[in-house]
Amino acid sequence: FGAVPWGTVLMPAIHHARVGFPLPQASYNYLVHALQPVFGWDSEGVRSLQHGDGRMLGPGDQVHIPHLADTLEHLARVGPGDFYRGDIARAIVTAMEDGGGLVSAVDLDQYRVEMRRPLGVGVNGWRVATNPPPAVGGLAMAAIIAAMGGHPRQGWTSPEVARLVDTQHAVFGYRRDRLDLSDDLDTEAAVLLAASSADEVRRWLSAPSTVHTSAVDDDGRACSITMSAGYGSGMMPPGTGIWMNNCLGELELNRKGLHAQAPGTRLLSNMAPTVAAGADGSVLALGSPGADRITSATSMVLLNFARLGMSLSEAIAHPRLHVEETDDRARVAVEPGLPVDRVSLPVRRFADLSMFFGGASAALWNPATGFEAAADPRRTGGTAIGGR
Repeated sequence: FGAVPWGTVLMPAIHHARVGFPLPQASYNYLVHALQPVFGWDSEGVRSLQHGDGRMLGPGDQVHIPHLADTLEHLARVGPGDFYRGDIARAIVTAMEDGGGLVSAVDLDQYRVEMRRPLGVGVNGWRVATNPPPAVGGLAMAAIIAAMGGHPRQGWTSPEVARLVDTQHAVFGYRRDRLDLSDDLDTEAAVLLAASSADEVRRWLSAPSTVHTSAVDDDGRACSITMSAGYGSGMMPPGTGIWMNNCLGELELNRKGLHAQAPGTRLLSNMAPTVAAGADGSVLALGSPGADRITSATSMVLLNFARLGMSLSEAIAHPRLHVEETDDRARVAVEPGLPVDRVSLPVRRFADLSMFFGGASAALWNPATGFEAAADPRRTGGTAIGGR
């Protein structure tokens, strides 16, 4: 609630920006493919990802982002408004003008945070709240949870896996055909949630660089934040240490075409940061990175935890599946350990747990048992429990 000074909030980030931090394996795996086409065109940003002789950093090598610690210290002193209307804003706008970008000083100055009422869904006595439209990730996740009804009952048996596949297939198909191209997202969202709650969603089957943080406290408050740079633009305004995102150019978020939306339009988002309150006073914060797999990852973790009674660690580490929608064709991507013998769609099998299926993290406070936190073994993550 804004009670902690900016200097205190930013202190850990300033420290790691100043001394450097190890390149995670998952980031290295991405940069093997993306370093030159995404980051290579901007000399300011690409240097942070290379050794002095031009070789790409490897897993565990220290990343030093020039100027970022100075930028964060500046924000700690003057507050976040400088990002939109001060020296940092001017550096961003100048870099945009020099590079042929679209973001102007007016855009930054007029940006405002929008308060929205969350979407709600219930799971075994838990009241769950998640990201509402114009984000579609939270909407799809809530629809999957609602459409699963009282399932799974005893575990991920073959029939329950087949039910989940059908549910994901229907919800993601609705997203592709209706939500991504909609001019009235609120109405389309209401139709999806109503059909899901009535267990009618599966009838539609006949129709044609993200991070997450979860936190709870022993006052019963929960905070869930998902942030994304898309796949990254590679652009770093000189002297800032800030890499810009590419969400205006991310194809799955711009199904109507690039630059088709009017200025001021709120973009679609896959992100589904989620919190929940239990009947016993427990609070849960949950979320994941992973593009469109955010929806399937978050919903499966929630079903594992709330419906099947797994611990947070078990719920997150459990095998996952995701119905992929590509070129109007659907198939099931699945990790080993889930029975898919009764699934009607083609199956793409993974040999082990994979970062493809997201990187969920969750934090739980239970008045009787205290804190529990879990991070996904599929990606680099961590947990911590602190004292007052």
